[in-house]
Amino acid sequence: MVNHHPTKTFEVDDAVMQDFRKSLDEANIPYTQADLVDNNDWIKSNIKAEVFVDAFGQDEGLKVRAESDPEVVKALDLLPQAKALADNAKRIVAEHNTAGAFNR
Repeated sequence: MVNHHPTKTFEVDDAVMQDFRKSLDEANIPYTQADLVDNNDWIKSNIKAEVFVDAFGQDEGLKVRAESDPEVVKALDLLPQAKALADNAKRIVAEHNTAGAFNR
């Protein structure tokens, strides 16, 4: 691929995708336009992650990968609910412990 000098705001655009297709062709890797369309988000995410690993290190690449991982995104979405459930459980346990202390 062409040597890009990315910043932390780097996004995979049409030019990067064109470079990607060119590198596939040069390596004689077969693909169809449908392959690229069907996997567009995954391809872009992985290209960005690899660019970040190369330019900024493994940790930054892993952050990029996590940003587009559906399981990570869903988990982050559910964190407030999980915290509320944990807080409620602590409150109930504390109430039971307090009630148990009075019944002794």
